[in-house]
Amino acid sequence: MKRYINLLFLLLLLFGSCKVKQSQLKFKRINISDNIYGLECDYFKGTIFTEKYLFPKYLNINPNVTFWTPSDSDISDIENKLSQRIRKLSKNNPFNGVSDCPKIHRNITNYYRQYVSFINNKGERIIQISFFWDENKTRYNLNEDYTEVLDGCSYYWKINYNIETEEFFGLSINGKA
Repeated sequence: MKRYINLLFLLLLLFGSCKVKQSQLKFKRINISDNIYGLECDYFKGTIFTEKYLFPKYLNINPNVTFWTPSDSDISDIENKLSQRIRKLSKNNPFNGVSDCPKIHRNITNYYRQYVSFINNKGERIIQISFFWDENKTRYNLNEDYTEVLDGCSYYWKINYNIETEEFFGLSINGKA
C-alpha cells in the first residue's frame, strides 16, 4: 500500500510543472516588437500577433476587421480548455493521424503556436490558433512572421476559440498530398 501511495505522489509531482491542465499556466511573455510577443513554456513556444501586426496582403483580410491582443490569462484559459477538449474535437477528422501523421491529442505539447485575435461580426472576441509540428521545440523562432501551411496532414492545423462563449470551432487539419 505504501508503494502505491509513493507512486501516486511521484506521479503528481512529475505532472505538477507547467502542464496544460493546471489552472494558470506559467509561461514567459517576451516583447519582440510592437506587433509580436513571444511565449515560452516548458512544453511549447508560440507567437502572439498584436492588434498592430500588419498581415501579408496575400491573405486578403477584410480591412474592416478589428484585431486585439489577448492577455496571459486568455492564453492560459485557452490552453487549459484545449488540452481537455482536443481529443473529442479532433476524433472524427479524417486527417488526424492519417498514415504516418501524428494524433493531435497525443502530441498537443509538440506543436509551436501562433495566436491571432480578432472581433467577429457579432462583436465577439475570437482567437485563431495555428499549430505547427515542432517536436524538439527548436524549429520555429518566436519572431516568426505569420505563416500559412497548405499541406502536411495533422502536422499543421488550426482552431478558433470564442472568448465570450468559451467554445472552440472551425478545427481545420491540413490534408495530405
